[in-house]
This record gives sequence, C-alpha cells and structure tokens, in this order.
Amino acid sequence: RRCIMLAARSQSALDLFEAEQPDFPLRTVRDAIGDLPALASGQADPRDPLHRARSHSAIALQRLLAIPKDGGSRSALPTELRMACHVDDRSFPDVYGRMAWDEPSMTLTTGCTDVTKGRYAHPEQDRAITAREAARLQTFPDGYLFVGNGTEISRQIGNAVPPLMIERLAPVLEAALLVQAEEAASPAFASAWFPVTALHSVPRPMKRQTLAAGTKPVPKTERLPAATRISAYRPMLRGPPFEGLLQSTY
Repeated sequence: RRCIMLAARSQSALDLFEAEQPDFPLRTVRDAIGDLPALASGQADPRDPLHRARSHSAIALQRLLAIPKDGGSRSALPTELRMACHVDDRSFPDVYGRMAWDEPSMTLTTGCTDVTKGRYAHPEQDRAITAREAARLQTFPDGYLFVGNGTEISRQIGNAVPPLMIERLAPVLEAALLVQAEEAASPAFASAWFPVTALHSVPRPMKRQTLAAGTKPVPKTERLPAATRISAYRPMLRGPPFEGLLQSTY
C-alpha cells in the first residue's frame, strides 16, 4: 500500500483531489510476470537482458528449496538453515519470503532482486525475481530502457513511482492545480492562503485533511462545479509557476 500526500494552499483543491477517487485496479503478481520464461539460479533469457536470474550460493538455494511455494516465508526453514540474525520470526519476517501468485506484490525497494532484502523470491522458482520481473511489477512497459549495471537498474526500478499509478493520478493532480490557480487569482484569496494536506492511499484513498489553526475552508456552496472550473481556468497553468508542475505529471 502506498500513501500519496498532496499539500496545497487551497482547501478546494484538496476537496477535489479527495472527491475524484482515482481508480487503481488490482494487479496480481501473476498478471505482471506469469508469462515470462522460467529461469533457474544464474540463468538468463537470451532475448531479454533484464530477465537474468541472480546466481545464488549453495546455502541460499537450500533455503529457497525449503520455503513453500506461492507466498511461503522463512518461518518454514529448519533451524540449521536459518541465519543467526533470523533465529526468531519477528525480525524482518519478509526476508527470504516468496511472492504470492494471486496477490499484489509487496512494495519494491532498491533491493528488489535480492532475497535477503525482502519478500523478493519468485512465487515458485527457486531464485530472486529478475530486473524484468521487478520492472513489470512496477508497471514499466517492456520497451522502457534502463541504463547501468544490475545494481543500478534495480535501484532505478525500486526508487521509481509506478508509471501506471502516476498516470491515474495525473488528471486529478492537474484538476487540483487548476482549482488552486483559480483561487490564487482571487484578490480575496491572495491574502488568506493557508497550508493544507490530503492523503491518498493506494488502492483505497485515506480521507484525511489538516487545516492550519485559525483558518476556514471555502464553503462548498460558493464553489463552481469542478468541470466548469477546469475548463475556464486551464490556460492559467500554461505559464510559470504551474507549467513545470504540469509537465512533471505526464
């Protein structure tokens, strides 16, 4: 689950951000990577340089073989296969964990192709996921070009905002910027801007907003319909300071 926070000086912009409720369809691990060729430890797909499996040590392979398929965890490991720092099941329980085919993946980090960094083992193959699998889980198209060595590419993938997520959020962010631009143009609003925040949690938005002490939101009865505001004030976002913000959302 990811939390998206929007900070704005306009309560109306935040109201619109929360009201839009962008659609984030459920996408499982199987949906993302189920059609990719199977690989063993150290193998590579000759047709795809990113679909290359990490070469695991003998002890790492023994651990992977002992972890149940499709969502299993290192809690299933016998004592002799556990690392000294993993004798109990409370510290970093996702390390050496397998992804589950029919559930969304865990949030990926820069160590997304390393089973010692999280639940990044393939659901059924005895290896960590590849950079291609990680990129697909982050919704990157196969034609997207990554540059660097394996570690650098994994870092790019893990640090990225999933393209599909920002694609769904971009229209909502644009609409919020338009509403703020409208209010910023009002002389009455210019002297009364205040900081506010709103949160979206993916896949279900969190409905929370905070107003600075002593401030009041613009009454909803005084606002034009969102569609009217967006169409009337879109030109206001074509110059600074909004132009760069708009370009960064696409």
